[in-house]
Amino acid sequence: MKENTGILSDMCKKYPLTDKGPVKADGTPGHNYTETYESNFHDLRDKDLKLLEIGFGGGDSLKLWAEYFKNAEIYCIDNNLSRIGEYGYIDDPRIKIFYGDQSRPESLESACELMGVKQFDIIIDDGSHIEDHILKTFHTLFEKYLSPGGIYFVEDFLNTISFESESISEITYKEELTTIKKINK
Repeated sequence: MKENTGILSDMCKKYPLTDKGPVKADGTPGHNYTETYESNFHDLRDKDLKLLEIGFGGGDSLKLWAEYFKNAEIYCIDNNLSRIGEYGYIDDPRIKIFYGDQSRPESLESACELMGVKQFDIIIDDGSHIEDHILKTFHTLFEKYLSPGGIYFVEDFLNTISFESESISEITYKEELTTIKKINK
């Protein structure tokens, strides 16, 4: 068992609007993505890194990442920034949220340019869960905005998509979570 196994799952219990853990805060089953995340993140936890999540939801995933990765800058792209007010989201100086539309690659690129980040170490697509949007987001962000050796995740989508890139070093599917690792060069 890895040293940090279970930590991320336990943290999820504090954030009622995330479904990444094995059990949601209300006691109903979650997706249990935290097992896969922890196996990929345990060596990254204390690193200075940049994480981008597509999809704000209620903002709890962003808070989770900020707590788990103490030295990370957390970024988010969402197409409905009014949710920030609807969910009573409280600002965190390490979390930055930008407008972007997954259905429009130019909108994603514009958001990344506004962030001023050349590349991210981790990208998590937990956005619309629409196949066309997922593919557009992958093809827009993977090559240009994911750092060498970086990890790209797609949540909540049945593994029917064929991701293609000469920069993929490994791709794994576990239930509805796809993990795509980029060549480290």
